[in-house]
Amino acid sequence: MERSPRAEEADSGPAAGEDFAALLADFPWQRPSARWRSADPELATTLSRHVFDTLYGRQRIPLATRQLIAVSALAALRDPEELRVHLWVALKAGVDRATLTEALFQIGTYAGLPATNQALAVLEQVLQVIAQAEVGDP
Repeated sequence: MERSPRAEEADSGPAAGEDFAALLADFPWQRPSARWRSADPELATTLSRHVFDTLYGRQRIPLATRQLIAVSALAALRDPEELRVHLWVALKAGVDRATLTEALFQIGTYAGLPATNQALAVLEQVLQVIAQAEVGDP
């Protein structure tokens, strides 16, 4: 099937990946991808380019929507470390607390309420760190 010029245009450029990286500039925890670099720097570069330039470079959905999807999936998978990263970026990208909270309750239907509880706890941690940073507390 031939792709339309609009679809090609929607997939061009790493802008969304650059936006994601910029929103992580003040992320206070170690990024999970840091383990990639310590284990295999060359492969880490390849993986990072694929994720940020190829996948996140696709402009078909806004970064905030992409992050809401990532948050929901990671909450269902019960992966608090990766969830923390994507909650941080979601909040920085404009997804509000109420929307994130609702998404976390919705995943409880499919992943169980313990997954919701764990994800809500991670959200609370992230919100506390952001609030402390905004008031200048160490």
